[in-house]
Amino acid sequence: MERRRLPVLDAGRRAAALLASAARVAWGAAGIGAGRVAGGPVYAQISVSDACDHRCAMCPYHPPTEERAPPAWFGDALPGLMALEVYAGVIRDLAALGTRRVDLVGRGEPLLHPSVVEMVSLARRAGLEVTITSNGSRLDAARAEALIDAGLDALRISVDAARPATYALVHVGEPETSLARLVARVGHLVRLRDRAGRRAPRVTVSFTVGRENVAELDEMLELALATGADAAFFQNVLPMTERARAMVLDEAAWADVVDRTLPRLRRRAASARLETNLEEFARTPPVAADVGTTPTRCYVGYYFTSVLASGAVVPCCQTQAPVGHVGPSTFAEVWRGPGYEAFRGAARRLPEPHPALATSACDRCYFRPHNLAVDRAVRPLARRTDAPAVPVDQLIRMSRVRAR
Repeated sequence: MERRRLPVLDAGRRAAALLASAARVAWGAAGIGAGRVAGGPVYAQISVSDACDHRCAMCPYHPPTEERAPPAWFGDALPGLMALEVYAGVIRDLAALGTRRVDLVGRGEPLLHPSVVEMVSLARRAGLEVTITSNGSRLDAARAEALIDAGLDALRISVDAARPATYALVHVGEPETSLARLVARVGHLVRLRDRAGRRAPRVTVSFTVGRENVAELDEMLELALATGADAAFFQNVLPMTERARAMVLDEAAWADVVDRTLPRLRRRAASARLETNLEEFARTPPVAADVGTTPTRCYVGYYFTSVLASGAVVPCCQTQAPVGHVGPSTFAEVWRGPGYEAFRGAARRLPEPHPALATSACDRCYFRPHNLAVDRAVRPLARRTDAPAVPVDQLIRMSRVRAR
């Protein structure tokens, strides 16, 4: 069966997306206003559920080696569900600030929230593009149909394996039968969408790659094709916990993946018309498990934010300390507040240490290549020894702005 081609950005929409992304980081790169912002975040993660029903081997938020989730990752609060009124306030502020996209994702499983469909509808009515990242455990037929009807733009399912035994190994405690059930659920949603003549949600299956599953890369691509997904996404495991550090590929294994496996996968994906990030994946090597990397100038505070279920606002996925809280303040007040300003200024001065970065894993940042690319774009004359590992155009792909 021939796969349909995905729509591509027209030149005007593409240029607008690049300018909107670049404006935020350019303002920060110039050091204007001591960490102040010219607008809102380009996109935001909203952790509508900090609770999770899986214990993945590489996860620092709900590690299988701990009896309870480490509270430091949740603003020292118990991982729970976001109140609908808090969510609605955040959405209003984001829309007013000019944010284009929200991801219902974060430090838990968003489909655990009983109001998640209503949350999608609320954000869509506010004019925001909405993505959900999920483990798919709660993606039954009724939920799939409801999400399609609510106007969900994109759904990303974390699979992380192609063989049942490996799935159970990575998603610790899950039975081996879970993988076949997950594949069937994703396929069912795709068929529902296609029968309805919809272009959304765009479905991506995601794989975090480490020692346990690297031998299954070819099978992962075939699994993505079997579900009918529009895209497959690959990323290396981040060494954020002891168990995750043991999963990180060494240099020899990574070199073998880049030299032998990825070219074959790119050819197969192209022939099947499956969109992937394999070119970017090849240019983003594993973060060393033992020493990490030297932090580089960071602009994440100008184009991204993450709001936890408790209302705590954190400026990065790999940061523990909140810069403020929604509830006592509005999101807009936090976004423009002194805590966020201090973080932005400190991140812009990396690798210089600063108390505002004390709980940020800047030495193990998966998006370091993006920061290098952004820095090259906004400071073209600056002297540097690092070359960007991905093109600045990656900013557009990160924000996933697509013509509807």
